[in-house]
Amino acid sequence: MIANASKIIVGSHYNYDYASKLNSQCRLIPSSVPLENYFCTDSSEVMATRTQKRQYTIGWIGSSATLKYLAILVEPLKSLAEEGYSLELLIAGTWNYRNLIPIFELIKITEIPYYTGKEIPNIVNRIDLGVLPLFDTDWEKGKSGIKALIYMAGCKTGSL
Repeated sequence: MIANASKIIVGSHYNYDYASKLNSQCRLIPSSVPLENYFCTDSSEVMATRTQKRQYTIGWIGSSATLKYLAILVEPLKSLAEEGYSLELLIAGTWNYRNLIPIFELIKITEIPYYTGKEIPNIVNRIDLGVLPLFDTDWEKGKSGIKALIYMAGCKTGSL
């Protein structure tokens, strides 16, 4: 199909490298985020307090089909909690498939079952650190990285 298409548009370098070998009419259009929808907050005081208390909200935005990736975070987050960090994991996009959420010991879970594109900036503003765990397979290598761009668009000043 790729070889016979008049034009191929891909969103990642990995997909471009694959498709361009089969069709010279391949174009890379990287994912982008409309920055005007996002806002940076000066959270220096909030972050200073959180740093003192070692209290953070970690956020993940996805869909029920990608909840499986959260299993990668179980042990690292448990280790941080055991070291004294107070962590909340905000999970957006479960579609109420709670049975697909791994068991996180010592971690507060906040679930947002559904969201729209317009709600994403507000969700991102609630988190201190966005995560995008993935397995190391060809499928995941073809992903565009849009989630990382979304997390970065919702920046906060201050440091963790």
